[in-house]
Amino acid sequence: MKSEPANRAIQVPPEKWVRGDYKQIAFLRCSADEIERRLGCSFMEDVEDGWEPFRAAGFETPGGRRFGLTQYLNSLKITNGPILEVTCLYDDRFSSDLDDVLESLDMDLSDVAVSDLGLAINPEVKLVQHALWRQDDNGVRILVEIFPCRANACKQMRKFEDAGHKQVFWVEPHGS
Repeated sequence: MKSEPANRAIQVPPEKWVRGDYKQIAFLRCSADEIERRLGCSFMEDVEDGWEPFRAAGFETPGGRRFGLTQYLNSLKITNGPILEVTCLYDDRFSSDLDDVLESLDMDLSDVAVSDLGLAINPEVKLVQHALWRQDDNGVRILVEIFPCRANACKQMRKFEDAGHKQVFWVEPHGS
């Protein structure tokens, strides 16, 4: 039985959205419908003057960071599938928000869309490598693997825990 991530995003109703300078942080390879099924939430549909029709929803990570997900409905004609734009408040914590967003959606870098230049991530984003460790019954600590970001490491840790491994697993930043 698959466990739910401990850090699950919660939906924020439109009337409680925090106003501010939001900026695109990444694009995800999934649809609003998929997020609705995963989180039991609902996206609103709208059309703004000069923009194409879209579906949008606001969320909060367990750490209190707000983010938005927007699917532009006409983009399906351009891309090979649905793409969600992820926007975060543009402030001094912006560059580290992607890990929190991915983890709260039970996603990792494999869920990020790919552009001609690589992963569709804002160049201001700073991903920090994280190590997955385990401790066996004898207290021996073993490095399992080093991942490009915390979200990837945590997702793998949940897979081990869901598979019934009895060892203790944890994730921590790797290197300096």
